[in-house]
Amino acid sequence: RRAGRPELRVCEDGTTGQRAAQIIVDNEALADEILQKLREGEGFAQLARKYLTDQTGPAGGDIGVFKQGDLLPEFEDLIQSLRPALVGQPLKTTQGYHIIKRTF
Repeated sequence: RRAGRPELRVCEDGTTGQRAAQIIVDNEALADEILQKLREGEGFAQLARKYLTDQTGPAGGDIGVFKQGDLLPEFEDLIQSLRPALVGQPLKTTQGYHIIKRTF
């Protein structure tokens, strides 16, 4: 892989890209509380189903496969900085506080 390029995988449906999941909440205190629960061993998908109110909630926060340029640059930068299965610090956007887990 070339420096600066994200790791790509071929998925079951034949697409290539990276995959991540997220939990979006409306305040920093709740984001910190969820992050602490993750550190204590609670499952990401379980917490996403509990706290998410959008269409990704039932899927455990899975946002699916994406290619470079599909998401906001700050999302992609955070995801690329994580090793697979790791969760980043909350990312604040106009939608709220995003807790992001890199799947692959």
